[in-house]
Formats: sequence, structure tokens, C-alpha cells
Amino acid sequence: MIPMFLFALAAPGQIPSAFVPVTPCRVIDTREAGAGGPLKPSEVRAIALAGRCGIPSSAAAASINVTVVPKEPLGFLTIWPAGIERPLVSLLNSLDGAIRSNHAIATLGAGGAVSVYATHPTELIIDVAGYFQPVPIDIDIVFRASGAPPEPGTDCGQRSVNALVLAEDALYYCSQPSHRWRRIAISR
Repeated sequence: MIPMFLFALAAPGQIPSAFVPVTPCRVIDTREAGAGGPLKPSEVRAIALAGRCGIPSSAAAASINVTVVPKEPLGFLTIWPAGIERPLVSLLNSLDGAIRSNHAIATLGAGGAVSVYATHPTELIIDVAGYFQPVPIDIDIVFRASGAPPEPGTDCGQRSVNALVLAEDALYYCSQPSHRWRRIAISR
């Protein structure tokens, strides 16, 4: 497997994350013995992802594929971070009662778990493909380049704060203590 990292810029006050792939792994299949059985109508069930399939307790989110095997038409199923109120959104629907799946980036909540809710009875399968690990970086200012981006290797001045510039094709950051601009290419 080729290592792959995707850095996501975060909003002010939040920590960016790096995507860490794992060998695809089944977290739960409620059709199997000991998995808790099918979700009941309007049941909320917490499912721990951290500590399973290589997802560490420090993970902020997970890349998951969710499959439902409904026993009848399913209005909707939703997944959200455990420990908070259920949102008014759906991850997938199966109004004809057919097997359906969908991919999601699921934020982990209390105990590294997600909560699951289904409007009607359904079997549930969750597979994981990776997770997002917080990457604390010491960046105080993030701004978009207006005009030409900084030239890599040039002096970025004696800044009292670290800076990150988001340009069309790359990220530029002022490295300390050399005070030189560095470039990280972005592929789309």
C-alpha cells in the first residue's frame, strides 16, 4: 500500500487532520452473532470505531462505507458523533427496501463512537477505509494568496507568527527559524 496523506485546513481554532488509510476492515455486521442484531425502528445505537480496525482513540473522524439490508422500506438512516443530539439529515434511504450503501466521513464522538438511527428495522454493515488524525501545527495566520504567491526559498521576514498561504496549486508556509518560504504542492 502506498502511504497517502490528505491534510485538511481547519477553521480558526480547530486543528487540521491528516488522512491515514487502513486495510479495509468490517467494524460491524449486525447479521453476525454477537453484533446486537438488526436496528429496531427509531432505535439509536452507539457503535465504537476507535480501537477497532486500526483506528486509534486519538482519531477525529473515520472514512466509512455504510450498508443497510432493510427488512422493509427504510425511510432513512443517519450517523453522527456519539454523545450529541441527532441531526436532521440522512446518510441513506431505501424507500423500496433494497440493499443500499453510501460512503461517509464520520466524526467520532464520545468514546470514539458514532450513533446510528434508522426509521425502520434494518441490518447494518459498517466498513472502514481510514481515519483522520489531528495534526497540530503551529500556524497562526492562514490566508489566500492575492496576486503572485511567495517565491520558495525567499526571505519571509522576521515574523513573530507563523504564516500559511493557500494558493491555486500549492500551500506556502514561512518556516521557522530559517525565515524562508516553503512550498507544498496540491494535487486536485
